[in-house]
Amino acid sequence: MSFDHNKTAPKKRKKQLPAKEMGEERRSTLSIRLFLKNFCKDFLQNCYNPMMYVVKDNLKHGRSQENDETYFLWAMRFFMEFSRHHDFRVDYVSETLSVVSFTDLLNIIVKFYDSCESNKAEALIWGRRLHLAIQAYKELLLNVMSMDKSDDETLRENAKIIKGNIFYTAEYRDTFMALLRKFNMSKQTKGYLRDLVEAFHIFLKMLEKYCSGKTHVVQKKKKVSKKKRRTSRPAASVNLTAEEIEQKWQDLASDLSAVLQGHGGEIPESVVPFDAASEVPVDEQK
Repeated sequence: MSFDHNKTAPKKRKKQLPAKEMGEERRSTLSIRLFLKNFCKDFLQNCYNPMMYVVKDNLKHGRSQENDETYFLWAMRFFMEFSRHHDFRVDYVSETLSVVSFTDLLNIIVKFYDSCESNKAEALIWGRRLHLAIQAYKELLLNVMSMDKSDDETLRENAKIIKGNIFYTAEYRDTFMALLRKFNMSKQTKGYLRDLVEAFHIFLKMLEKYCSGKTHVVQKKKKVSKKKRRTSRPAASVNLTAEEIEQKWQDLASDLSAVLQGHGGEIPESVVPFDAASEVPVDEQK
């Protein structure tokens, strides 16, 4: 029980205020809703895939205008959700229901989060864009889950392929964990946090089902090439006893002394103590 509702709350700094939600949903009249429903059905059947293909191509090649990614993410989330609830047809949304879409969305999420952290003046704007990206990612996961529950064997196989590519890459899981740890209520709304938790929950439930019955799941890691060190050939060793070594030195000592003093004649030019161009290894030359 609390009696603080009548008290005047202390003012907070502008940076400490919680972020506001993106907007409220408004209910239209029945006739307008029926008209919009028919429009969405016709749009999905005839226009969605070609339009999203053109928009994706413009975004990848830098031919888009500023903030076009926001409209792309909103349309992707809305029409995929409408298709899933009305009449789930994968062929209507095939352009955005693929492994490439997951990779592109993950890159967009990372890009929006980095912009939210680096651009302090527009942190709220980038936070809203990040929310749209999370909603689109969540809808992608829900569509894959619907494919996995379908009676069509082909859809289940396609869902298995998509899940295999997602779950075997650690970045998809680590990105969610990083976003949850670095949640900031002054830049991101409670709705963003709710959608992020729900998307991560769906991801973990799908991963749990995918791993059931398997002993382990191997994650992909980048291979680091190791340079092989060249091993030198062992020098041919001559096994001599101490007495033989001493006798050999006594025989060579007098000749060596005479050569050093210049009385032992000329050293033959055919004798080369070290040859860098020789094929014989250096250790054997030594």
